[in-house]
Amino acid sequence: MPILLEKTKVSLEWGDLEKWRQQTCPPSAKRRSKGVHLSGVIRHVLKGLGKLKAEDESEEFPLRMALGMAWENWVVGLVTVEDEGFVWQPGEQELDGVYGTPDGMSTTEEEGEGGLLVEEFKLTWKSEFKYGDVVKEALWMWQLAGLCKMMGTRMARLHIAWVCGDYRPPEPKYYRYRIEFTERELEEFWENIVRKYKGEVEGEAGT
Repeated sequence: MPILLEKTKVSLEWGDLEKWRQQTCPPSAKRRSKGVHLSGVIRHVLKGLGKLKAEDESEEFPLRMALGMAWENWVVGLVTVEDEGFVWQPGEQELDGVYGTPDGMSTTEEEGEGGLLVEEFKLTWKSEFKYGDVVKEALWMWQLAGLCKMMGTRMARLHIAWVCGDYRPPEPKYYRYRIEFTERELEEFWENIVRKYKGEVEGEAGT
């Protein structure tokens, strides 16, 4: 299981609204190659195991995705001000014929010289009280593991907007989670999930 190195609650202030700057999403964000994508493999496997939660298969998923993209855009407007090493939408990655698109990447002092950190943004109506132990959330961790494997790093940071917090009472919360995988975890995930099942996803797509 990946290790949660750091959990940080981010409390926004009025000054954050003033320093926020609209960032231009690079053209690379709009490119999506034909073929097998990491997200498709992960959903295929979790659905087959009966572990894809109802919240992850909502009929309103396109709307939820649009809201998630708006959240990503807003947070990037803050992150890029704070961290000059941050790159938004660095471009599509490919490994063994499987494609993945990270939300961002950064080089930070914590990761050492040349260290790379995969950045991902999530907006969810799940309860932070019930699902706050993020390293147990397969959908999120598998995505991070796949992207880390593609990008040659073991480190990731997850930015989560819990829309209703812990529902006690319903109130939004923003947390950042810094996560570390072992090389063995990444290798086993790639071999036992991605490479093993990518052919089934190709078959579904008729490619």
